[in-house]
Amino acid sequence: MLKGTKHSGTVILRLATHNTHNTTPITPITFIQLYTHHIMSSSTASNLSAQHTIDIITDSLPATVETTALSATGETQTTLLVQEHPLTLYLNRVEIVTLMTMGNEPHYLVVGFLLHQHLIESVDDISAIHIDWSVHSAAVSAKTTQQIEEKTNSRVVTSGCGQGTMFSHVMDNLPSFSKHNTTITTAQIYELLAQLAHENTIYRQAGAVHSCALCTHDSVIKSVEDVGRHNAIDALGGYIALESPQQKPTVMYTTGRLTSEMVIKTVQMQIPILLSRSGATAMGVAVGKAAGVMLISRAKGRSFSVLTEPQRLVIHQTE
Repeated sequence: MLKGTKHSGTVILRLATHNTHNTTPITPITFIQLYTHHIMSSSTASNLSAQHTIDIITDSLPATVETTALSATGETQTTLLVQEHPLTLYLNRVEIVTLMTMGNEPHYLVVGFLLHQHLIESVDDISAIHIDWSVHSAAVSAKTTQQIEEKTNSRVVTSGCGQGTMFSHVMDNLPSFSKHNTTITTAQIYELLAQLAHENTIYRQAGAVHSCALCTHDSVIKSVEDVGRHNAIDALGGYIALESPQQKPTVMYTTGRLTSEMVIKTVQMQIPILLSRSGATAMGVAVGKAAGVMLISRAKGRSFSVLTEPQRLVIHQTE
């Protein structure tokens, strides 16, 4: 099964999903070697097209698994647990990082991570992505001038759930983000929060996940849940790069803390407003002020706190 979709000059080919139940054992090294051969053999055909082509072989895993538990009243009951899987990312055969993820739409996570870490400059650098859950690996072939091994030597373990990773050069080279004059009304915030309450499907079933969502001022474009907020926001970065949504996101929502990592990644996606159900760190606020991002924390129901760019909030006294 082959599906082609054109987005802003980029043709994305989604091949048949990989059979993760193959009984033949494959070591990670063998997997990378086989995958590299596949890329090389298809490169000639790719060069014949004026359109950029990405070969994507991917698969999503079930988000939850059933288990039994003892209730407070001593009754045995069935409950759901969130799945958590290691996914080791290789870029041009160089091992980059192992991400702990729920496993849903992993190609978005992989692309977003590489972009946010500046390991690729554009999604157009990528020629192929192969997700293989039988060996918990994601192999990416890309044209990049980045010194991959040099850039990945120094890591910052962030405060994200599941221990997010940010390579230090990203923090040293925060992109220039001109201050927006984008305003938002209290009514728009209340309406977004009401819509977002219906998006947390896995959280309502099993808990144990964070959610991030791309929004306009009026609606939710795309929502992602994962075991770490850094995964969820990376996946949204990958979604923007691969799918080029027609609606331009103006608000990023997260259920997690407003840390420097979350602010930086919002800046990288050029989104002027970052809205959170949780609180903020001092460094997150400092980065937000420097970048001109409007940070809104502790947003629940009809309550929130604007930490930066307060002049951009339009308050309706009748609300």
